[in-house]
Amino acid sequence: MNAFFAIAALVAAAVATDKSPESPSSVPSGTWPDGKKAAFYLSFDDGCPTQTTNVFPLLEKYRIPGTFYVCPGWDLFKKYESAWSNANEYVFLGNHTMTHGKIPDKAALDKELAECNAAIARLRPGQKGPISFAIPSAESMHSVLEITDEEIAETYKRHNLVERWLWHGYPVGPGRGSAAGSIVSYALDITQLDPLKYQLLFERFLNPERVSMPDIDVDFEPLRRQEV
Repeated sequence: MNAFFAIAALVAAAVATDKSPESPSSVPSGTWPDGKKAAFYLSFDDGCPTQTTNVFPLLEKYRIPGTFYVCPGWDLFKKYESAWSNANEYVFLGNHTMTHGKIPDKAALDKELAECNAAIARLRPGQKGPISFAIPSAESMHSVLEITDEEIAETYKRHNLVERWLWHGYPVGPGRGSAAGSIVSYALDITQLDPLKYQLLFERFLNPERVSMPDIDVDFEPLRRQEV
């Protein structure tokens, strides 16, 4: 997505409504080609330096979150690393592989994903939850590598990744249900709300009338949930 036009559209929407969202999870609504409404979802590829100077301030001003798919192995990225590590709370980093280079085999893919994840954890230690992943190619994982759906799923699970195109930017909830208040769920990045910070009770284990196992629900945007 072109950063300038994406931000310009969001700024125009915010100015037109004269109302900014109150938090990263409360964003302006846009319209799909078929007329259905959906929350804006911004993503930016390759971690360009202009994103740190042009996009970061606007995200903070209008309180709109954006996901930046970065390649920490690039010299240009390293040059501006401090800007990425000190970015505001509306900046989220996604895995775009470490070097954006050709991936010859599954071992190389594992190495690229692991190194990029480690860099994201170092730069943004407060970023919780699975990391969004975008392969640096117009092709799918199947085209780049001889890999099955099961192997792709295992790779994502091993590296705590969610493929960007699986949900096409549809808003996803932070996790709820009878196990959502569990500190273990939060520590494992299954849910994204700190139960200690918000004084949440793990009520399932406090209720003797509930004998079934606790569950965790993940919410998708209701208008297009069937497409996910």
